[in-house]
Amino acid sequence: MKTNYIELVKKYIRRHYNEEIIEIERLATGLCHYVYNVKSGNGEEVVIRIAREGTESLIRSGVYWNEYLKGLDLPLAKLLHYNLNEKLPYMVVAKLPGKDLCYVYDELTGEQKQVLAREIVSIQSLVSKLQKNDYYGYAECYNDSSLRENSSWKDVVFKSILRSKRRLEETRIFDLKYAEQLLSKLQKYSDYLDRIRPKPFLDDITTKNVLIHEGKLTGIVDVDNICFGDRLFHVALTRMALLSQGSDTDYIDYMLDEYDLEPRKIEILNFYTTVCCLDFMSELGQRFNKDSVPEVDLERVKLYESIFLKYLNSDNVMKTDLMRYGESCVDFYNEKIISDIVRVVKQGKEATVICCRSHENMDSEYMAVKLYKEKKYRNFKRDKVYHIGRVWDQRLLRAIRKKTAVGQDAERSNWVSNEYDTLATLYDAGVNVPKPIAHTHDAIVMEFLGEQDLCSSLLKDTRLTKDEAKIVFTKLLDDIETMLEYGIVHGDLSAYNILYHEEEPYIIDFPQAVNPSVNQYAYDLLVRDIVNVCKYFKRYDIEANPDEIAKGFWKPRYGYC
Repeated sequence: MKTNYIELVKKYIRRHYNEEIIEIERLATGLCHYVYNVKSGNGEEVVIRIAREGTESLIRSGVYWNEYLKGLDLPLAKLLHYNLNEKLPYMVVAKLPGKDLCYVYDELTGEQKQVLAREIVSIQSLVSKLQKNDYYGYAECYNDSSLRENSSWKDVVFKSILRSKRRLEETRIFDLKYAEQLLSKLQKYSDYLDRIRPKPFLDDITTKNVLIHEGKLTGIVDVDNICFGDRLFHVALTRMALLSQGSDTDYIDYMLDEYDLEPRKIEILNFYTTVCCLDFMSELGQRFNKDSVPEVDLERVKLYESIFLKYLNSDNVMKTDLMRYGESCVDFYNEKIISDIVRVVKQGKEATVICCRSHENMDSEYMAVKLYKEKKYRNFKRDKVYHIGRVWDQRLLRAIRKKTAVGQDAERSNWVSNEYDTLATLYDAGVNVPKPIAHTHDAIVMEFLGEQDLCSSLLKDTRLTKDEAKIVFTKLLDDIETMLEYGIVHGDLSAYNILYHEEEPYIIDFPQAVNPSVNQYAYDLLVRDIVNVCKYFKRYDIEANPDEIAKGFWKPRYGYC
């Protein structure tokens, strides 16, 4: 006999509330339970979740984890009532304002997505501090005996693929080759998967179970279990959920910025995405808690196949990951200069610097890519001072003055070319600067100064002995004088843009460099550079007169001050 869930809702709610039930609304959420929003006569609203046959244990685990997680500062919907002794157990939780993320995602601004990504990553970090488990998988409680079947995270992923494969066999909507391809890929990543420790994370706070109201997170709901394994799987599942609804994946990009993943983990994330995609494919044609089997959407079939093939193809995925940092990174990739992204090294006032792995044809193992920000995101003061003397096309100059999009692009391109040309000149002159390799309109790829993939420290963060400081100070002054000899003044020099690499100072960041022959502010900028250097080295008891040093450099070449 078919269960009348509306009558069950009334029966269960009346046990705990005396007010008249005004409205019962079934919520289109979840695959396992029947979920209803209940409104009473006094205006109070609650949500009741009732198990369907075969999912009773998930209500019990939902109660368990809601109680267990009380100690953490998580925005969980408050558990109000429950009864686990019923044939179909239930739980009642407070109604939180907002809708599931999937219903409002496309309305969110980039900033709202970024804030939400930061909050979700923070929630996962809190959960990861809970007690670890001895086994892996989706736990209904800490002592869940079913986890003992999984001695590694690889076992969990393997079983997920097998479950999807069985469903595909039942529905016959998709070719079984998709599952076979993943089983083959699984072996490729065995070393990584076997090293994962059983750390807890919330696997199901994706585009559902994350409530958003007026662009802000109001809470998370439906925590039926906690997964022990690799929390990147949650990112992949969220990505797949967004792709399945045809949304952008900016939210995922913001998550990846928070996690700061190395390339190997990006590759694993893409593999996880195909595993999740296979799971979505296997759900088509399944009834679950619906009244009948939904009609198969052929457009969705095509969508899932395209997503699967995209993330299975590592070359295309690599380009997709590079695109997160702009088209220039893809250009450098296509020109066989870089092969992948390692990490963001620096978020500066005018640019972002990224450590990249070099293409096998290059001489070094790593390269640095400097990506310039648009002017509205830069923080340079008195831009006009640095532009004096540079040659401009008159039409572009008018566009710059009018602050049109074309003008702003041209101005950014000018900064880039100025820095690239300056680096090339100084590198050939023997000044300690990174070797420039190539550039586009908004990026420069250059020599990476560091140990393996770790960037050398800035001078401001380096502790020197007094003897070392004297050597570095002398070398910097020599380089400043050589720069002047070649018609270049840095214009923004300080301990913040000098790297200490292999016991030598290297000057970086030259977009604002000026030519003393055509810029009337060059001498003032030179004095300021030398003042900043002398001021820094004063901590090492090095006394110097910056004005006298500047005059000594300037007069033999330009004859006036």
